[in-house]
Amino acid sequence: IDTGSSFLAVPPEQYHVLQDSWRKDLSDLDCKTDATFCQSHKSCTEVAKLVKPVGFQIGETIFDLSPTAYLHQGEKICQFAIAENPLDQHNNGNFLFGDLFLKHFYSIYDYDQELISLGVNIHSQSLVQMYPKGQKG
Repeated sequence: IDTGSSFLAVPPEQYHVLQDSWRKDLSDLDCKTDATFCQSHKSCTEVAKLVKPVGFQIGETIFDLSPTAYLHQGEKICQFAIAENPLDQHNNGNFLFGDLFLKHFYSIYDYDQELISLGVNIHSQSLVQMYPKGQKG
């Protein structure tokens, strides 16, 4: 994985919850061999059938990523392209969004209002969902 931009980094507490969930679904999950990413020796096609979508909340919006959206097929391994945010040393709840996440959305930046607006890319409608908190997409 190109760790410069091809992953999503989440706060440590949420990352550990994700790891626990993946361990329940996948008996050969390895989160120690690679210092950043968990992996399996199964193909990503197999892994995607075993693990659940990952959802998180930003403001009042829920974002769900299907397993296909966060798995990366490497050479003889399937890597989970979600990592612990290495910059979140003080547990401030910060996310880092690389192209793993952003490629699925149109984004509009309003610098005057300090707003970022996102909408699901038409080519990613089967891979990601976004919906208001309290409603299921």
